[in-house]
Amino acid sequence: MIYELNEALRKLLLSEMPVRKGDVDIQFEIPKKEWSSRLSKPTLNIYMYDILENIELRGSEQWTQTDNGDGTVTLHRNPVRMNYYYLITSWAKEIQDEQQLLAAALTTLLRQAYIPEEMLPDNLKNQPVPVRLEVGQSKSLQKLSDFWGMIDNDPHPGIRLTVTLTIDPYKPVTSPRVATSEVRFKQNP
Repeated sequence: MIYELNEALRKLLLSEMPVRKGDVDIQFEIPKKEWSSRLSKPTLNIYMYDILENIELRGSEQWTQTDNGDGTVTLHRNPVRMNYYYLITSWAKEIQDEQQLLAAALTTLLRQAYIPEEMLPDNLKNQPVPVRLEVGQSKSLQKLSDFWGMIDNDPHPGIRLTVTLTIDPYKPVTSPRVATSEVRFKQNP
């Protein structure tokens, strides 16, 4: 699922950015110094640094119940909305090329509130809600200087991107319908 989400982002950027096909590479690597030293052409790096549940989008009802009409009910736990956090950086020999590439990615992403369904791979299609994009609003990865020091590379400006995807890892449970329940209390002498 993560690979497919990455490929949808690649497809979105390559189809919408004003660059000729093959002129720019898009990778999903941790931007360490040894990685960046091997680059041979301008590269947009989309590094996923965290995955967290979007608790703000969690509903108050955690279960959905369906009456099957045959004396049974099916309980289904509601899907989970997950945030995938990315840092997008650009890499080129000239700083002006890096800045133009980053600006092209930024304007492309700002034009999109969601990843269009036609750009999603088959296993991510039919989401109950569109796959949301938030550009430049992530509150995690607070200190970029700590990040660059930790991965041992020169600091680069980056775009923080949050992608919200619905995941349904739960299997429904079917059981007999319970029409009434009885609770008895008995007082001990």
